[in-house]
Amino acid sequence: MTTQVPYRPVPVDQSDVRYAHGPDSVVQSGVPAGETIEFDWRDSTTYPGTSRRFWVHVPAMYDPSEPAALMVFQDGQWYLDPEGEVRGGIVLDNLIHGGDIPVVIGVFVDPGVFEDVADAHDRKNRNVEYDAAALAEAGYDFRLVLGDGGHSPNHGGVLLPDALRWLWR
Repeated sequence: MTTQVPYRPVPVDQSDVRYAHGPDSVVQSGVPAGETIEFDWRDSTTYPGTSRRFWVHVPAMYDPSEPAALMVFQDGQWYLDPEGEVRGGIVLDNLIHGGDIPVVIGVFVDPGVFEDVADAHDRKNRNVEYDAAALAEAGYDFRLVLGDGGHSPNHGGVLLPDALRWLWR
């Protein structure tokens, strides 16, 4: 089935575009919250000299006697912050509780930083870690969703519930 969308000219300046979060991105009454545990990782063999933090979000519905799925999120702290734009733990808890996705343990990994480098910009290893090997070239099943405005955590956060439903279809 094809949906026809009327033409609307795109405004030249889209810096003020902001998307509203849906109900899957807010704490829901009756949905048990998972537990999030923080870790430090300082022994990377792939990116020597870097350190990073990561968090593991274990849903309340996780049963250790049953297999669970694992999903890794880059930009960990941005994607996990319950007051932020993405709210990954809240979305996982809501979608698992609602039966939209299986029980998924989320691993939220921050990009590496070089602690021995003084300049804050040069300390970051994000571009090296995240921008190498395109998904299409690697043969991954992926979906690109564009919107108005810039590349932002708000846009990604609002799309996260539907993206997870698509992924676990």
